[in-house]
Amino acid sequence: MHRNSSRNGKRIRKYKQFPNANYAFDNGVLTIDLTELIEKSGKYWVNEIESSRNINWEGNWTRVDEVGANLRNKHKESFRMVKVKCRNGEEKLFWVFSKAMRLKKYGKKRLAMGV
Repeated sequence: MHRNSSRNGKRIRKYKQFPNANYAFDNGVLTIDLTELIEKSGKYWVNEIESSRNINWEGNWTRVDEVGANLRNKHKESFRMVKVKCRNGEEKLFWVFSKAMRLKKYGKKRLAMGV
């Protein structure tokens, strides 16, 4: 599956099938090769991470769902309103916490958590 993901990414880039698009995809498709290919093309990508994934939070490896629960319960001021334009043109508002952090294998990425 991972080899096909990378091959499909190269095909999209080569034939410019989605020249103005950014990428959102399921965890089953996420590979380091694919994310690097997308980033080298100057595009952005979004992916949902497992709630059980450990992130380095304040010097400790902590599950992302525990960090989210702590922020929602004790630091609501950390969230800000973000307007997102959907593919159908509709705009939606979300309360989001966002922070750049280092993830194993993927390096420095921006993590966003919603309320």
